[in-house]
Amino acid sequence: MAELYNPEIKEEFLSQYPENTRETYRYVFIRSKATEDIIGRDLYTFSADEIISTLKDANHTTLNAIRHSWNIIKLYLDWAVRYSGSNINQAKNITMDELRNCLDKSKKLYMTEEELIEIEDKAANAQDIVALRLIFEGVGGSSLSEVCNLNYNDIDWNNNKLTLKDDKHGEREITVSDRCIKIIKSAYLQSTYYKNNGQSTARNPEAELQKSDYILQNIQTNLTKNVNGVDRHTIYRRVTTLSESFDLPYLTPKNVEKSGMIKMAYDLYKESGKLDNEELEKIADRFSVRKVKIAGVYKYNYQTLREFINMENIKELYLNDEE
Repeated sequence: MAELYNPEIKEEFLSQYPENTRETYRYVFIRSKATEDIIGRDLYTFSADEIISTLKDANHTTLNAIRHSWNIIKLYLDWAVRYSGSNINQAKNITMDELRNCLDKSKKLYMTEEELIEIEDKAANAQDIVALRLIFEGVGGSSLSEVCNLNYNDIDWNNNKLTLKDDKHGEREITVSDRCIKIIKSAYLQSTYYKNNGQSTARNPEAELQKSDYILQNIQTNLTKNVNGVDRHTIYRRVTTLSESFDLPYLTPKNVEKSGMIKMAYDLYKESGKLDNEELEKIADRFSVRKVKIAGVYKYNYQTLREFINMENIKELYLNDEE
């Protein structure tokens, strides 16, 4: 178990909550320990500015996550009055604007579908963008095996249905967009691969692709001549090439997946006018999120999903232009 600053006091505070809540709250204190070590005092002695520094140092990627940690710190400071000797909860003096400033605006993790389309339209290789589009629409699986295993014969081209094969969790079927089907077809038909997104200065800037029934294909080399399909490392390399080519440091398979989940949440919110566990369950099903054991029952961890599937991100990505 990770260390806490003043562990005896922190554990005393945590002991009043159920086990699942304790684990959630404990993570806030795990993150705060680095700042407490530097300052040399427990959170319950911190000024408002020092609490703000703690929230910044936690490197939260969403405002919702920052507010969650802030609320837990407020609870802790209220409880710790017996140790601090002060009735003033400094965390309550922090404004929402100050909380927003705790978020690193330069670290843009998530994209809209329009931003993805812009990448798709400018990229040199359908073989590169097909993985992005598949992941964005819910194809993933263990170690991206659903993407790697996608075969021409797994596709119902007339009805946009994909039969997905996860190396660990078996098969499932999903329906994808017309645009996704179009990109899949382009990737399958691509025969020449343009290195470094068409910007290679090498003597041979192009390479032949190894033809197979797999949608994602390797560049033809002596090492790949007996290998059908690609592995996840090939996908990571290709996404990294796009990240560098378009100067998008946040562009990773995981962030593309989360972006797709946020887009689906936005679509569901437009339909139902809410973003409750019912909507989160639909998203988790679509993206094949694994269930976890909570209080003896396997279920989706909705709290983890809400770290990024929340109205703050939906508003930032999709609703600002509608208001």
